[in-house]
Amino acid sequence: MPVTVSVLTAIHNEEKYLHEAIGSILNQSFSDFELIIINDASTDNSGTILQSYNDSRMRVINNPQNLGLTKSLNIGLGLAEGRYIARMDGDDISMPDRLREQAGFLDKHPDVGLVGSSVVQIDEAGNKIVDFRYETDMARLRRELYLNNQFCHGSVMFRKECIDKVHGYREEFRYAQDYDLYLRIAESYDVANLEGFFYKWRFDPSSISIDKKLSQDKYVELARECAKARSREKQEPLMSGIKLIGRTRQPTAKDRRVALACYYYNWGRALCGQGRMPEARIFLKRAAGITPDNLGISLFYLATFLPLAFLKKARAVIYSLKR
Repeated sequence: MPVTVSVLTAIHNEEKYLHEAIGSILNQSFSDFELIIINDASTDNSGTILQSYNDSRMRVINNPQNLGLTKSLNIGLGLAEGRYIARMDGDDISMPDRLREQAGFLDKHPDVGLVGSSVVQIDEAGNKIVDFRYETDMARLRRELYLNNQFCHGSVMFRKECIDKVHGYREEFRYAQDYDLYLRIAESYDVANLEGFFYKWRFDPSSISIDKKLSQDKYVELARECAKARSREKQEPLMSGIKLIGRTRQPTAKDRRVALACYYYNWGRALCGQGRMPEARIFLKRAAGITPDNLGISLFYLATFLPLAFLKKARAVIYSLKR
């Protein structure tokens, strides 16, 4: 018998946090769900951990070879039987009422194809780093989405029918496959965010590298350029954009420091966009301290001391130029 929600997780070497992630789904207050886990050829103890569960709500698919996140997610989409599909990452935590609140929202809002939530960013030990309150006004959310991603990938739930309509994740996108998907969904459906904090998004500095961060940023820009081309009924710059992105290398300690500065900078920008200037300055100052030769970060930090009304006007101008 079909379930209401299919929770989709794709993992690769997630042994460190996997028990906690799975437990946060199995202990939901909402019971009408299935949990589909695509084990993308993990080489750590993730497979053993998955085998330790004996729960009829879980379905585990083991890829014989590593296919990457995008292809693994599409495999899971093909297996999902739920009317709604919730994403979940193997190192994060869903709050107990997450599925109930998001499924209930989609039940009440048939024009909405995708709903996320506010999230709490946590460190390796589960301690709070910062919380992000994403845009909840649907009209502003649609506009803001073309400037910056307004969803945390693991926190979203979407209608199966809208995923079928846009043909799932595009496998040309090694990174930012989520942002590309949201932009395509938003062209046919309303999108929304719940105000409540229903997801904990883990940040582990040991897994970051500047090459990966730069590649992610390039795919983000590519997704945005594709959306812009579609809005103007032009051919998307898909393959030509992807050819510009090189393969990543083994990160060094310096790479990780620079990548960490990039994350601090992006968090500072996001908080600035929410008008949370004191918090924004904390992260921007950290980013500037790690990369003192980056004039752009230092100038952005100084800009947070300007009147908020001025910054909002500048943001509006940037939006008009990007559109």
